Amino acid sequence: MAKKIIILMALVFGVLLAACSGSSEPDQLPPDAQTALPPLSNAPDAALQAQAVQPGREAQIESVEVVILESFPVQVQVLIRGSLPNACTLLDQVNQANNGTSFDIAVSTVRQTDVMCAEQRQPFDHTVALDVVGLPAGTYTVNVSSANTVSSTFALALDNKPVQPPPSPELVGGTISGVVWQDDCVTQADGAPGPGCVADAGGAYQPDGAFDATEQRLAGIEVQLNSGECAAGGPGIGSAVTDASGTFLFTGLQAGSYCLSINPALMQNSAVLQAGAFTYPDDGQGRASVTLPENGYQTADFGWSFESGRPQPLPNSAPAAACENAAEFVADVTIPDNTAVTPGEAFVKTWRVQNSGNCTWGPEYRLIFSGGEQMGAAANVPLPQLVEPGGEVEVSVNFTAPQESGSYQSDWLLQSPDGVTFGSRGDYPLYVLIVVSN
Repeated sequence: MAKKIIILMALVFGVLLAACSGSSEPDQLPPDAQTALPPLSNAPDAALQAQAVQPGREAQIESVEVVILESFPVQVQVLIRGSLPNACTLLDQVNQANNGTSFDIAVSTVRQTDVMCAEQRQPFDHTVALDVVGLPAGTYTVNVSSANTVSSTFALALDNKPVQPPPSPELVGGTISGVVWQDDCVTQADGAPGPGCVADAGGAYQPDGAFDATEQRLAGIEVQLNSGECAAGGPGIGSAVTDASGTFLFTGLQAGSYCLSINPALMQNSAVLQAGAFTYPDDGQGRASVTLPENGYQTADFGWSFESGRPQPLPNSAPAAACENAAEFVADVTIPDNTAVTPGEAFVKTWRVQNSGNCTWGPEYRLIFSGGEQMGAAANVPLPQLVEPGGEVEVSVNFTAPQESGSYQSDWLLQSPDGVTFGSRGDYPLYVLIVVSN
């Protein structure tokens, strides 16, 4: 009996031991249930977004066109045309590097990997402005690379360095200039007065003493300069002779009073000033007193009328030949061609121009609007200084850009005192060309 009880207890203990050991092992999940569990990653959204795109060079370059803009220094643009493999691939960066005589442009792309796209090629075009300022003259190669490489070339005929205009000769101190002209009063056959005539106290006619730009200028006339007013008779300083345009010039003068005079009896002057009298200044003595401010500018003109107020031919001498006006464009100092401006923006265009003729340009010369868009500018702008033949001057015009987007050009010509217009190398106008864009 005791033996049976022991056997029964052993069996019960074995069953309990088996039951306890079986409850310590977890149930095995099916594979699908394991993969369906959420990830344990706590990565930030930025990192997830970074994983959603894939950088690369998948752009197919189809053509490369180099465009040289009409400006100086020269501007060069590269127009790149190509295609991307699908709508999910976008242009990322376009970087350029100058390697001596070549430009290497690398086009990189970025592809979105978390969206579905139809595999259809997408065309694109992109413009790159090359950094060509300062390059020497020569031929350059442009290599554009991505999934493939396409090359093109362009040539610079001149060193592409900004023009440093020669410094204008500085007029140290003050300046006095003027014109000596033939003051005409030509009466008609019936005694009626012609242009430039005024009646005198006796009912006859005489020259009006006013400079008319159509009247002849007298070259080769010696003008004397003395210190002090004319009535004081100060010591002489020097003399100047009128050029082909009848203009004389004194420079480097200190502030103060001066007397300018012309002596018709001087040998230099007597060959021209025969049988006549001064009509301007109105004292009839060929003298003009001026007061010059510090580093200032004054004018003093002289009018001469031949006997009877009628122009008389000079014996054994041909009339002085009229000077010729000519100009040549030198550089765009501001606002080169195709400068981008915003609607309504105020800007100043400055040109540097050379006097390539043999007339001296004075305050009577102007820059006038001749065509295109005036853009709020004044119709005419006087030259800021005297410009002798061969000299250069910077002339500026104030503009206001139109409100509408687009390209606008404004043309300007120089005008001499007689109303004749001229431009660069003939009648080619100075112009400003802008692009108005938001």
